[in-house]
Amino acid sequence: MNSSRKHLLRILSLALTLMLCFSFGTTVFATGETYSSDKNEYESGMLIKDKEPARDYAYSFALIGDTQIMTSLYSDKLSCIYDWILENKDEKKIKYVFGLGDITDNSTTREWHVAKKEIDKLRGVVPNMHIRGNHDKPEDFLLAFPYKEYADQISGSYNNTMQYTYHKFKVGKIKYLALNIDLGPSDDVIAWANGVIEDHPDHNVIIVTHIYKKPDGSLYDNKKLGQYGTNLGPEIWDKLVKNHENIVMVLAGHVDTNNIKVHQREGVHGNTVTEILVDPQGVDLKYGPGGFVAMLYFSEDGKKVQTEYISTVHKAYVLNESPSPFEVNVIEGKSYVPLYIIGAALVVAIVLVLVFRKKIFRKRENNI
Repeated sequence: MNSSRKHLLRILSLALTLMLCFSFGTTVFATGETYSSDKNEYESGMLIKDKEPARDYAYSFALIGDTQIMTSLYSDKLSCIYDWILENKDEKKIKYVFGLGDITDNSTTREWHVAKKEIDKLRGVVPNMHIRGNHDKPEDFLLAFPYKEYADQISGSYNNTMQYTYHKFKVGKIKYLALNIDLGPSDDVIAWANGVIEDHPDHNVIIVTHIYKKPDGSLYDNKKLGQYGTNLGPEIWDKLVKNHENIVMVLAGHVDTNNIKVHQREGVHGNTVTEILVDPQGVDLKYGPGGFVAMLYFSEDGKKVQTEYISTVHKAYVLNESPSPFEVNVIEGKSYVPLYIIGAALVVAIVLVLVFRKKIFRKRENNI
């Protein structure tokens, strides 16, 4: 009897031990962290806390890559991204926030509720634009961001929805135009975008679209039998980007990478277009929630850019392989006066000349 009890106790003890080990192992796998007394970073060693922060810049933009894993699996950590931006908007001189798509993973009601709550924290505090990714169903995106509710944040739209929009803003003396293009745009949308850019030759255009380039710098052309629309990377470049000297940057997500990927390409006018890819979905999935924000720090003239990739969950920097600093092409303020103003000025000038002529002739007649 005693032997049976001892045997049973051993079995129960072994089972309890296995359960505890499994529980701990699951936690480590889910968070992706190595638990130790002296450090708390991704087990890949990709994070560093004691890095010297960027200095000597006039303003910055914040880029939020695909948050789909954060929204679906770690919704309680999604707030870290937006709270960090709000807490650092003054110190980091953040003038604009760009969301690069795949806000959700499965486009569920729960995911959209979580995402919209966080994104709306920026409203009226930091200017921002968010685009749709292939994981975000069009109808759900439009429901979350109805045009009537958000129209005050933009300068124009292709079809009175938030799928294709542009927003003009100014930082110091530099005029910017952020142009949001939904993934796989049609030829009609590209024609509209060309028109918007042509109408604003004195603005530095930043195109934001979800699918454009790969981490190696090549343009994304995997159409998957039309799944992502008619025009992807090569078509967007050929039909739109390369043809305008005032397009300074193209921002995109979709293809996961461990860090900020920066490449540059020459347009037909000899101008340099800087292309930036940010997508932490793979890192979030493999190692757990990071809450990554890509920071672009600009010199006062907007030409020199430094980068930082920050984990807002761990309050640490990513060891970034991207070139930093780098130069971007900037259109300096040119004075373009509309023709109707020139015409009106000429009419006024002619009238003034005629009036003064009459006065001069009258004076001469009186003197005679």
